[in-house]
Amino acid sequence: MIDQAHYDGPSTDRVKAPPPLGRMGARIQELASTPVAQRSIDLYAALAEVAR
Repeated sequence: MIDQAHYDGPSTDRVKAPPPLGRMGARIQELASTPVAQRSIDLYAALAEVAR
């Protein structure tokens, strides 16, 4: 889980602020926020038959 609040704010004498997430981190957040695909179990059964 990525909490953007952990990346906000300046450094202090005790704690150094982490670098920004960047493009890869933004892409990971985007992928994590997409809904899970709902598929029929029949699709997976058909794929298993083809793989044999």
